[in-house]
Order: sequence, then C-alpha cells, then structure tokens
Amino acid sequence: MNFRSDNTASAHPKVLDHLSGLLGKHDKSYGADLPTKQLRKLLSDVFETNVLVFPMATGTAANALALAAITPRFSAIACHTKAHIFTDECAAPSYFCGGSPLIPVGGAQGKIDVAQLDAVCRQFPQDDDQCSPIKTLSVTQASESGTVYSLPELDALSGFARARGLNIHMDGARFSNALVSLACSPAEMTWKRGVDVLSLGATKNGTFCAEAIVFFDDSHATDFTRQLKRSGHLLSKQRFVSEQLLALFMDGLWLETALAANTAAQSLFDALLHIPEVQIDAAPQANIIVARIPEELALALEREGVWFRRAPSHDDGRCECRFVTSFETNQSEIKEFQNLVHRFCNQGERAASQ
Repeated sequence: MNFRSDNTASAHPKVLDHLSGLLGKHDKSYGADLPTKQLRKLLSDVFETNVLVFPMATGTAANALALAAITPRFSAIACHTKAHIFTDECAAPSYFCGGSPLIPVGGAQGKIDVAQLDAVCRQFPQDDDQCSPIKTLSVTQASESGTVYSLPELDALSGFARARGLNIHMDGARFSNALVSLACSPAEMTWKRGVDVLSLGATKNGTFCAEAIVFFDDSHATDFTRQLKRSGHLLSKQRFVSEQLLALFMDGLWLETALAANTAAQSLFDALLHIPEVQIDAAPQANIIVARIPEELALALEREGVWFRRAPSHDDGRCECRFVTSFETNQSEIKEFQNLVHRFCNQGERAASQ
C-alpha cells in the first residue's frame, strides 16, 4: 500500500511503447529532432495558442529555469509557504535566478490568500532600492495540500499580479489532476488566467522522466536555449523525453491517468471520512489527502507496510499525514488500507471498554 507519492508509481505502458519505437532510429540532437517538433505542435493545439515548449528531465529544473526566465534581476518571488519551490527544491530557484529570494505567503489549505499576498508585497516596496521587490508570483496547481485553485481564485491572483506588474509562473507538477478536477480547458487554467509560463508535470502522471516548460509569452524565452545549455539541462537526445510527452498528451492519456489518481484519492478519503479519530479539513480536489490521525494509528499503519508521509505529533497526540494516490492505485489497496484502519479503531474501542 503505497501512498507516499505519485512519484513512486511506474511509467504507463503506452509511454514505454512509444519509447521503444525510437530504438534503432537516428535523429537530430539538442531539440532539433522530429518528436520535439511534434510536441510543440501538439501542445499548441492542447493549449489553443502558439506556445514554446522545452522538454525537461526533472520538475525542479523546470521550476527553477522557468522562474529564472521571468524573474528580473534583483527581484523576489512570492509563493505559498508550502510550495514545493520553497520547501523541497534546495534553493534551486534562487540559485538559477541569481540569488532572488523566495518570499512565503500564507493562505488556507495550501492556496495563496490575496490579502496576505498584498501585505507581503507592501513589505518590499518597488521604490526601495535596498530591497528586492516582488516581481514574480508562483502558483502551485494543484496545491501541495491537494486543493485546487478555482478559476475565480486564479482571476483574483492574476488581477492582483497584473495591477502590480508581476509575472506569473504556475507550478503544474499535478497540472492534469487539477484540470480534471475543474473540468475546464488547459487554456482556461493558464494563459487565459494570465499565466506567463507553466512547469507542466508529467512524471507523476505516467512518464518515466519527462516534464516541460511551456511559455505562453515568447518574449520571456529569449536566449532560453543558452540558459538550458549553461545550466546543464539542454539534452542531447531530447527526443527520448519528447516522445514520452507525446505518448502522454496524445489521445487524452494524461487526462485518463489523472482521473484514475483523483478517483482513487476520493475512495481513500471515503475510507477515512467516518473514523472519529481521523480529522480531515478538506475533501481532496486532486490526488492528495492531508489528514490528522492518532500517532498510534500512524505507527500501526507503518508496521503493516503502508507508505505515507507524516510530520511530528501535535499536542493532541495526532500527526499530520499526507496520502498521495497515483494512476496505478487500485481499489484492493484502498480496501486493505480501510480494513487496517477499522481494525485499529476497533481494537482501541475494545481496550477502552475493558
């Protein structure tokens, strides 16, 4: 029972089939290959506008280099306090942006609160040449808490950003999960909401190792190939990454795998919902559940081989646990998990009655 991360899932068979189709074939290097050209055409169709696409091998590289492309020198980047770029990327965005600080902004359930963003921006005034004014806003969609920004929420953030001259980056590591949840078009969730550049996730959604940076405004991509080369992320055999993305985004496979992961998360949520000892603040909107469960239950689940992430216990004896489902999560895993939880709770009830 593996709910630690969707990164632990394998690759989708269709992705591997596409890759095998490249065996024995030669093509141009460094992005001049046919699959990369096909990918740019495909994603332009997907997003209903002409986009520039740069396949990447990792999400951290995609985030850091995308932010470096749109963040002016000497300026700062605002993001949520739980954003992956702030907590889990070893300061890569700051490094590639030439030292730009990441400024955390609060907000309930993993989403940036506009009022708090305004208050933080006021702490870094644009006319103070001794500070780094915030010039970039990074939004995680879906959030690290499993919630999804609605279109009106994205409009509110975009309106704020545009009024203050901020560029907008979207960390879309779980972009497809959010898209399925909102049931809108990719265009409606990105450039139509003011997003300048998207880190388009795919590894969590069925590829072997493939992400993409998608520019909706090509003025931000000036000399970007040189930036890739200098950072060590211009891939010589880029076609093998592009082919994975073609397999995923062709014929709607990316939406199928995202729906499977989201559906599994809902089933897992249903398994936890009616257990008094478990506290969940919000139903999952993507494929992540954040729950507060008794420390004893967390330890019991770990002893039974359940994989998940948890933080230290609070004063009430509960610890915050994060469960993530993938396109490979099946109902038998969820049923077994449900049985373990109920068995523990029943044992606790019997002990309390003795």
